[in-house]
Amino acid sequence: RHVLVLEAGIGPGDKITVARKGVGTFKIQVTGKAAHAGADPGAGASAVVELAHQILALHRLNDPATGTTVNVAPIHGGTRRNVVAEQAGASIDVRVATKAAGEDIQRAFQALTPVTPGTTVKISGGLNRPPMECSPAMAELARKAQGFARELGFVLETGMSGGGSDGNFTAAIGVPTLDGLGAPGGGAHSGDEYALVAAFAPRTALLVRLLTEL
Repeated sequence: RHVLVLEAGIGPGDKITVARKGVGTFKIQVTGKAAHAGADPGAGASAVVELAHQILALHRLNDPATGTTVNVAPIHGGTRRNVVAEQAGASIDVRVATKAAGEDIQRAFQALTPVTPGTTVKISGGLNRPPMECSPAMAELARKAQGFARELGFVLETGMSGGGSDGNFTAAIGVPTLDGLGAPGGGAHSGDEYALVAAFAPRTALLVRLLTEL
């Protein structure tokens, strides 16, 4: 039993995906105290100022060495320009390469404390896609795909993607999963996103071999 996922391959080379980062969605909500920003600012506690501190703290959790990424966006806060903000908040996107890294980042989130007197900070959310870690069975499946590719006349490499797919779920329950079997490309989520048209035919031929011979 195997799972084949037709997400885009990893470009600009010709790679299939044997590992994916886990994905987490969190929210941070900061509560302060409203006051007149001109007449009595000292009576307030700015949730916006506190959120700024927390965003910097969250940004410091990015770790290129382990592949952990933390992105804060979008953000919101305050009601009017002349009011010390009582509420502010943001959404947080998290990507982790391993289950252990996901546990570490959640502990770090829960350890966040307010810097601004009179404010409170609440973090909610969690990981909604487990990391797709390359098991020995998945590595063997990838080697078979590479062998088929050689017979079809092209070289197929393997790689990790920071994006999530259904493969995260199937790999997590122990089913050997081969992902990124679609055409490779680049520039995801930008105005320059593209797919390599020249890869359509060989990738289709590879899929036929996988479906008929596995």
